[in-house]
Amino acid sequence: MTRTDDRLRVTFISHWKMRFSRLPEIFSAADVHLTLIAQPDSEIAASPFIHHFIPLTYSRATDQDASFVNDLIATGIFSEPEKLGDWVIVADDKELQLLARSNLPDEVLARLLPARNQLGRSLFDSKGALARALAQLNIPQPQTQIAASRGELKKIVNASDTGLVIKADSGHGGTGVVLAPIPQDFDLGAIPSEWFPIVVQEFIDGDVCAVEAQFINGQLAGYLYSTVLETSSLFGGSTDRLFTAPPDDQVEQALATLGNAGALHGLANCSFIKDNRTGTLLLFEVDLRPNVWHQFGPKLGVDWISLFKNPPVHAVHNEGTQRVAHYPRSLTRAIRQLDFATLWMWLSRAPGTWDMRNNKDPVINRAEFHSLYRAPLQRILKKSLTAIPIPFSENRDRKS
Repeated sequence: MTRTDDRLRVTFISHWKMRFSRLPEIFSAADVHLTLIAQPDSEIAASPFIHHFIPLTYSRATDQDASFVNDLIATGIFSEPEKLGDWVIVADDKELQLLARSNLPDEVLARLLPARNQLGRSLFDSKGALARALAQLNIPQPQTQIAASRGELKKIVNASDTGLVIKADSGHGGTGVVLAPIPQDFDLGAIPSEWFPIVVQEFIDGDVCAVEAQFINGQLAGYLYSTVLETSSLFGGSTDRLFTAPPDDQVEQALATLGNAGALHGLANCSFIKDNRTGTLLLFEVDLRPNVWHQFGPKLGVDWISLFKNPPVHAVHNEGTQRVAHYPRSLTRAIRQLDFATLWMWLSRAPGTWDMRNNKDPVINRAEFHSLYRAPLQRILKKSLTAIPIPFSENRDRKS
């Protein structure tokens, strides 16, 4: 296919309606052309920053997971791999898994996936694969064991003298993770069979450090470093962070090693925990997809598009100190948990709130506002339902 211009062509792929948050907005530039491949009714297709929309044709009666690869093929986008553009970003772990397991030609997969070899591709939504890769590469991680069966899990739990974090092999956003502070008292029957194989890690007392990274052809090009201040739930997504320059080179060394070994190529979000006993940063999560925090890269001095066009010799990272509260996730959490300190932070327009919000995309603005006003409505409805008296008939039955 002959190029008609010299613009950088970026293609977003997602079966879901809203997955990319502010990426189209922060990627927009005169020399960048953005294509979206998504469901026909995708809200983000109406974004003024999307130049070309390719709808996925599918039947609502079919399993979207099962049809995803075939739906992509049906668009004709693979007839010439060059049509995919210069940089392809797939939104979801499950979609990456489906593509990696497909029979698509290698030259197509090389353009689609954020990893160019088998080690890198094994990381797609598999915590066990990540643990094995980190052990193989001598990258520090919490003490980890993998249980293939309930019997193996029981042996690990009974032999442990420290708290444990028990994780399903697949899952993100805090799903499939439970804490066992006293392992011997933990009810193993509560673990669903579909979680196996299960990753069991030592519970580490320390701060969670979140890193949004960009890899280009196996090299770490740039990253954001922050300490998580608040989360939506015990293992849920972060809502407030303190961005600082990395205190040392631990993060950079770990990610550079993993990126080179896995031939990583794209955006990733990674989680470390700083062991209070030793000061060591232990890597425990790597998702090879964008997340909502990547949107702050340009404002914090890490411009993903500029880095892609001109990969640096040394990885670029944020400098200085900046607290950032995510809109609307931070406000939603504050409303649900009646966190008046955070609510006041927004009401008083404290630094890191409204001034950090990206707000040029009217489509995302509407979606974020809808999610925000749903939070207090849900809280009111929940309170109302618990206040409704037991039906008369039920009371009568109890008396009899």
